[in-house]
Amino acid sequence: MVRLMMKTATVFCAAAILLASATARAQSAPAPAVPVKLDGGPSIQPLVPDVDVDNKVNAQVPLDLEFTDSTGKTVRLRDLIHGERPVVLDLGYFQCPSLCDRVMNGLLEAMQNNSLALGDDYEVLSVSINHNEKTETARLKKANYAAAFGDKDAVNRGWHFLTTTSEKDIRTLTDAVGYGWQYIPAKDQYAHPAVLIVLTPDGRVMRYLFGVKYEPFTFEQSLIDASEGKAQTVWNKILMTCYVYDSTAGQYNWYAMGLMRLAGGVTVVLLGGAIGMMLFLNSHNHKTPGKDGEDAGQTER
Repeated sequence: MVRLMMKTATVFCAAAILLASATARAQSAPAPAVPVKLDGGPSIQPLVPDVDVDNKVNAQVPLDLEFTDSTGKTVRLRDLIHGERPVVLDLGYFQCPSLCDRVMNGLLEAMQNNSLALGDDYEVLSVSINHNEKTETARLKKANYAAAFGDKDAVNRGWHFLTTTSEKDIRTLTDAVGYGWQYIPAKDQYAHPAVLIVLTPDGRVMRYLFGVKYEPFTFEQSLIDASEGKAQTVWNKILMTCYVYDSTAGQYNWYAMGLMRLAGGVTVVLLGGAIGMMLFLNSHNHKTPGKDGEDAGQTER
């Protein structure tokens, strides 16, 4: 039995190292970039000048900016980013013909497929970069996504659709978080990147999630990280030993060294258990012959 346990530990360690090596090799090839298309293609690296994401991790969102929510109420950002929960900032515009809906649909899918609760564990701000959009447009957009999400109360509490007539305030917000955009008069469209911005509870930029599809694990873990570990479970801490955030790809990837460290830790535990079992069996075997001998002597007398 001891030999079997030791063999199992050795095989596990070897398999983990091989897996980590294969994963590291697979990650060495960068994913191709996808350019923006104003007529509806997915967006990561724009073709329009000054339309890109400028990495401003840890930058503070200007919390005193005022917007109008979908009910027509004037709110300041600090009313919605109030230090209790992390926030997903979704920038775009509600009458966008293609890209914004792809981003918002990807956001919706990620929200539906993770263990965190909208309105309780995190909040979402969908802010229009079009200063001509009206409150009624925001209201209809919110109603559509509330129905799609399936929990209208959660959406009413935690998903806020905001507009403003001040292009200056929009620029102030987008510049603060590094979100570049331009209005294209010839197409009557806005060129902008496809990205979600994860904020800490006090409104600092924590992470960028690029593209139009967001892995539920990356989405959830980004929010957990943004909450400064307050919602992190033991399982999250163990799992994150094997993951590292790739800021270029905007997602978590397997971390070879972390995987090997975890494998090493498990191996130590298994070997320790095997050694403890071996010592116990050896001790038991030493005692048994003496006891048998005494019993035999008593029988002869």
